[in-house]
Parts: sequence; C-alpha cells; structure tokens
Amino acid sequence: MAPSTKRHRLRTVFGLCAGIYAGAYSLASVAVLQNYATEHRAWLNTHTKNELVFQEFDVDINGKRKQLTLVGETHVYNQQESAFAASTISQYDLVLYEGAEKTQNKPFLTKAFVTSARTAFRVNQAFYGLATDRDRNNPTYRTLALKNHTPVQYLENNTHGGIDTLTLEQKTAILAQAVLGASVGPFTYWLEKEDAHTAITPLEDARNAHTPIRNRNTQHPSTTNSNNRDHLMALEIVRYLRERPETRVIAVTGRYHFFGIQEHLEQELTRNTDEGIKKK
Repeated sequence: MAPSTKRHRLRTVFGLCAGIYAGAYSLASVAVLQNYATEHRAWLNTHTKNELVFQEFDVDINGKRKQLTLVGETHVYNQQESAFAASTISQYDLVLYEGAEKTQNKPFLTKAFVTSARTAFRVNQAFYGLATDRDRNNPTYRTLALKNHTPVQYLENNTHGGIDTLTLEQKTAILAQAVLGASVGPFTYWLEKEDAHTAITPLEDARNAHTPIRNRNTQHPSTTNSNNRDHLMALEIVRYLRERPETRVIAVTGRYHFFGIQEHLEQELTRNTDEGIKKK
C-alpha cells in the first residue's frame, strides 16, 4: 500500500471518528439541557443551600485580640452562598484568599498553559454549574471584597507554590485532566447531579478529603502537595495577623484545605507564650 493511500485512509477514519464523537457530544448536550429545563432546575430551586464551611477563632497576637474566620469553599458559589457572602462581607476588614496575584509578565509557555487549561476547565464548568447551581457569575467573598474596597491579600504569593514552580510533567497532567473533563462534559452533569442528591454534608466532605493526610507513609503525591500548601497558607495567615493592623480577618480557601490549615494554625500560634488561638 502506498504511503499516500495509507495516510488518506487514516485521515478518513480519524474524520469519521471525530464526526461520530461530535454528534454524540451534541446529542448528550441536548439531553442535559432538556433534563435541566424540565426537571433538575426545579429541584435546585428548592434544595440548593449554603454549603460554605466556617470556623471562627479568637486570636491573641502580642497582647492584641483579633478575630479570625476560616472558610472552606468550592471556589464557585451557588446563589445561596453568594447571597450569604454579600450579607456578611462588611463584618471583616481584611480578606485573605487562596492563590496568588495575577501577573502580566509570565513566560509565553506559562501563559499558553494557563489559557488552555482555563478554557478546557470552563467547558466542564458549564455542565457542572447546571448540575449544582454553581455559576462563576455569582460573586464570591473575593469579588465582593474587591467591589467593596476591602483589602484582599493572597496566601500563596510568597510560598513558592504557584504555577511557575510546576514541572512540565505536572503541567501536562493538569492540562490533560482539563481536556478530559471538557471531552466528557455532558457526563459530568449526570455525575454531579447524582452527587447533589447524596446526603453528605460539606463538613463531612472536607473531613473525608483531609483524612489521608494523617497517614504520611501511604499518601498520594497530590495529597502531599495539598498538605504542604495547607502548612504554607497557615504560615501566611499567621504572618498577616502579626504584621497587619486589621482585627476582623476572614481567610477563604478551598474546602479540602479546611482542616489542614486549622491544625497548622493551632500549632503555629501555640509556640509562643504571648500568642494563642481558641475556637469559638
């Protein structure tokens, strides 16, 4: 068989498979939209609730009393969570947030990675939002603080845990995960819809995610990284409490960091006799 004929057949087979996949994806998307419109939207209207996880602390820093609220979120809010955040943001004079400030001087390959991953994740996010009522347009504590001119400081600016420190292998794995999620977006809707009907509380969800961290001999590498980030973010929270004048502080991170950060906060703030932390 001539090489040109073989390449032609391969292109034909690839085009046929791509066409079948595109058709199936379109039909599945239509089924998702129909189910959402006729059934699931009504269920969400009566069952969606605020699932933010909270813990309040009284903190002593060099003889000064401060209030710290730790919040575990899913990063994308439903309407109930957004409304609650809007009603309570005025209680705080400093917002600490997971992540790092965006910079414009990133290398080209980093920008390409971020753009590609963000685009792919948002395709999957669209189906996830239909299943859970979580929409990127619903304001979070961070966006509300910025709108209200409440100071916002990030917890991973100086922790060497940002995108620039990821290896090519790690970036490739993240991008592959994002593309895979986008490629099966309609199935995400059905899976997340089923989870939405499951009676598990956000606090249980956070605790279950935290449990493997305790067994350091068998933990997955991603868990190791998460535990390291918990420690680094807790150190940053303590640093802000020590250095900044604000007395009503809220620290908002992903729900899976909730218990790990608490442990590290308690360890760090009980080292010195002139510092302390107590749950309310």
